[in-house]
Amino acid sequence: MTVTRLIHEHGIRASSLSESALILRSYGLRPVLCIESRPTEDLELLQSKDATPLELQVSALSAAATANVAILFKTFALAYDAGAVLYHCRNLAKAYSAVVARFEQIRQIAGYPASESEFVQFGYQPEPYYELDALLSASRRVYDKIAHCVWEAFEGGGGMPNNIADVLLRLRSCPLPLAERLRNSWTCFGERLKDFRDCTQHFASTDLGFGNITMKRLDGEIWAAWARIPDNPEVKSKKKFTYTLGHDALTYGWEVSNEVISLATEAVAASSVSATPATRSEGATANKI
Repeated sequence: MTVTRLIHEHGIRASSLSESALILRSYGLRPVLCIESRPTEDLELLQSKDATPLELQVSALSAAATANVAILFKTFALAYDAGAVLYHCRNLAKAYSAVVARFEQIRQIAGYPASESEFVQFGYQPEPYYELDALLSASRRVYDKIAHCVWEAFEGGGGMPNNIADVLLRLRSCPLPLAERLRNSWTCFGERLKDFRDCTQHFASTDLGFGNITMKRLDGEIWAAWARIPDNPEVKSKKKFTYTLGHDALTYGWEVSNEVISLATEAVAASSVSATPATRSEGATANKI
């Protein structure tokens, strides 16, 4: 394997694994995307939090589904949206890297004003926000597709609710560990994801305006891109957005990607094992407690 480059949080690039490790130690920025050089086309692998490719988890979805034909087509639909999550998260990381590269190039122009500030606004760089919007939408769809698989496997298919929030309210036969995993994920990640997605889909984009990216000086002439996103997307108004918590589009999008892909693989693995009558009864009893 020849590593062409790795893209870390905030678009910082490394040309080798050793340089990537140094970036992690020096700045605490985790590797998000690994790009391997291939003779015909580079291979892009989105990294999980434990540094294994998320693509491997998505490729396993369809294989796991064959153990239970009842959820086969719903798993195919889930795998489609999970693939879209990876696609847009990879593009988000590359958009960050491109912003950093453009900023470095501009600063090398003769006569470009030098700045001693730790922060500089770099305008008309909307691409990271474009990819974040698409990533949020795909991730939100993954939650509903997971719920459809679980409902089909354990609740009998008929009268299936349209979205995960309604499914969680009506689970009766789903095994308790899976039901709790779904509820915890929706509470910790899904509800805020829904706020962001609803805001960008129906009300307001999450950028500061004019596609502004905040460039943050890390060390000397090493600059990091920071596409800031609001603390409070639920207010659905640019006038009311606050940005005091320092949320970043790539970090948030990558963490959401990790969560929804992990949840999808766990849910499909559990749903692919046909529920026995005993399991259904135990699940029903546990979920009523």
